This record gives sequence, structure tokens and C-alpha cells, in this order.
Amino acid sequence: MEFETIYEFSYSYSKILHIIPLLCFVIIPIILIVKYKSIYPNYTVRRQFTLVLLYIFTFVPLVMTVVMIVKIPGIISYENQLKDAIRSNKYLMVEGEVNGYDLSERNGQNFESFHIDNISFEYSDNEFIDGFHQTSKRMGPINKNGQYFRIYYLGKEGRNMILKIEKRVDLN
Repeated sequence: MEFETIYEFSYSYSKILHIIPLLCFVIIPIILIVKYKSIYPNYTVRRQFTLVLLYIFTFVPLVMTVVMIVKIPGIISYENQLKDAIRSNKYLMVEGEVNGYDLSERNGQNFESFHIDNISFEYSDNEFIDGFHQTSKRMGPINKNGQYFRIYYLGKEGRNMILKIEKRVDLN
């Protein structure tokens, strides 16, 4: 039997990049505050009210940015653990036909689940999870019972995270 790789997990520190838009929401109001103070140097009720609003619009993203910065070491540690598990082949593999395939919609989100040899997988397009999470509604490759796959996965946080999917190639 020959297999074709149709998905392979690769890690980048993309979660850390989420801080960039937050920084924009901090920097832009600060620039507006400085500019507004130079344009309207006299203390008026309108000026003070506008500055208070700008300070509020600066404070909320600033707090979110600080929280994100505090989380960065944990994110890097988690990503390094995943990379080490992949590099040292500490993942599991299951091969066989898809059974119990189910595509359902809950609260406006598509959820897909199936199992191969009693190993269950479930994911959604709308979840920000690591590993494979593309349902057949979004052109995912797993779309019915009976398909034959080899799936490499890790058990993480009570779920099976799909690292690699290989589909059997029919050589007829």
C-alpha cells in the first residue's frame, strides 16, 4: 500500500504574533493623545472628555498586551514541547478505515468527528487548536466512512491532536 501525505503539522511561533495588532491598538491612541494635546493646549471640558476617552481606549488594549506578554514564555514552552515530541517520534499512529464519521453543526460551528480502530478524533473549523482542524465543509479530506487513512497524533488536553494525515493511494 502506498500513502500520500495530505496534511502535516508544522510549528511556527504564530501565536506570539497576535501581540502585533494589540500593540497597534495601544500605539495609535497614544499618538492621538499626544497630537490632541498639542492641537488643543487649553483645558476645556471637551478636551478633557476626549482625552479621558482616548485614555480608556489605550488602557484596555494595554492590559490585553501585558497579559499576552506574560503568556509568551508559556506559549514558547508549549510549542517547544510539541516540537520535541515530533522530533523524537513520541507521537502515536493509527491506520485504518474511517468509522462513525459525523459532521454536525452546533451553535453555528461545524464539528467533525470520526474514529479509526477505536481512536476518536474531533475538531472544528472555528476552534483555534493546534493540529489538523479542517472539516469537510471547508474542503477537508475526511468526509465519509470507509476512507482509509494513516493518522499520526498526540494525546493533548484530553483530545487527540492530529499531526499528520496520509491517505491511501489506490494504484488500480
